[in-house]
Amino acid sequence: MKKYDPVIEYVAAGSIAEECGIVPGERLLAVNGVPLRDVIDYQYLTADEELALSVCDANGKTRSVTLSKDEDEDLGIGFQSAVFDGIHKCKNRCVFCFVDQMIRGQRPSLYVKDDDYRLSFLYGNYITLTNLSDEELRRIREQRLSPLFVSVHCVDEDLRKSLLGIKKERPFLPLLKSLSEDGIDLHGQVVLVPGMNDGAYLRETIEKIAAISGFRSLALVPVGLTKNQNPALRPYNKEQAKEILETVNEYQQRFLKERDTRFVFASDEFYLIAEAEIPPEEAYEDYPQIENGVGLIRSFREDFFFAEEELEPFPRETAATVITGIDGEKALRPIAESLAAEKNLRLELVAVRNAFFGDTVTVTGLLTAGDIIKALEEKEGAKGVCFLPDVLLKHNTDLLLDDISVAEIAKKTGYEIRVTETTGAALAEAFGEWREELI
Repeated sequence: MKKYDPVIEYVAAGSIAEECGIVPGERLLAVNGVPLRDVIDYQYLTADEELALSVCDANGKTRSVTLSKDEDEDLGIGFQSAVFDGIHKCKNRCVFCFVDQMIRGQRPSLYVKDDDYRLSFLYGNYITLTNLSDEELRRIREQRLSPLFVSVHCVDEDLRKSLLGIKKERPFLPLLKSLSEDGIDLHGQVVLVPGMNDGAYLRETIEKIAAISGFRSLALVPVGLTKNQNPALRPYNKEQAKEILETVNEYQQRFLKERDTRFVFASDEFYLIAEAEIPPEEAYEDYPQIENGVGLIRSFREDFFFAEEELEPFPRETAATVITGIDGEKALRPIAESLAAEKNLRLELVAVRNAFFGDTVTVTGLLTAGDIIKALEEKEGAKGVCFLPDVLLKHNTDLLLDDISVAEIAKKTGYEIRVTETTGAALAEAFGEWREELI
């Protein structure tokens, strides 16, 4: 029998839970006699008006809490984890698995390979569907856990097995069609590896996935490689990326006529590799795959420029430093040009080389403090304010991937480090707050 550990992390002030005397550190074991497996069960079971909660305190003593509330009214409880029996691990050996390319000796959370349908439903994590039990599939259908985000990679059964490093799985396309027929909406991703699942394989994948009515979008993402990569793999070059974008454009035009949606989207990385213009906002429709890096640059820029209208010009020419990755520097360049021309603010974009993972890793979110410190120490000129995106930080801490703190970066470099949320609007707001301090 599985052991469940539904530890309460916080209780909202003024909430029903607080009024009932529930406190952080206790465990919510069951609702109306039904044990809780995860946050999904919690949300589903606490929607009723009459509840009997089984609560266990820090000393192991269990009590019953009964209450009445409005239907769907939230209790105000947050848990340490969304899944109470631990994250369901991936048993595959994907040829391009990023976790398998990680450098040894880092914090344990960096080596967790999840393939958990619950995290797909709750947070948009991608799952292969190869690690699902029959019981889990029944639950998906019965509780209508939709949408789900699926790692497709390829619909050719033999090639898909080879890419995932598995010997057998349920017939993939029939499973997708069955889920769709049961009312489950699906979003897919294809991690593309040059010479493996692109070309004719990619076209077959797009065609057959698009034919499934429950699929809402499909994202194409280039393989991510570190310096510990499989030596048989190579990153996309400029010409290869252009070919992918041409394929995407072809299908988008077709699907717009047939389905009134572009359906298939290329991640921002393909546009950067191809040195192509980032498409306009309407090309991303409702940003169905923004968490997968599809339209992230366009969304960031649009949010920033909208918020920038409220930013007053600095009274004199002012300079600031912004930490970013190689890709982020390209995304931020138009913003820096606008601020210099319109707001008297000169941004120095420090595009940090990723020595930790290797030069092939160019995204901002995987930068380490060690590489940032080195880049700042090499900078010439006066030290001042440096803006650091919070995407670099471990959740609820000021530690970066290599467990060095923001305070340590400031101490070693002499810069005043200001952490900002990683949105365009938040960055504009941070500049505005800083301006107010200066005048």
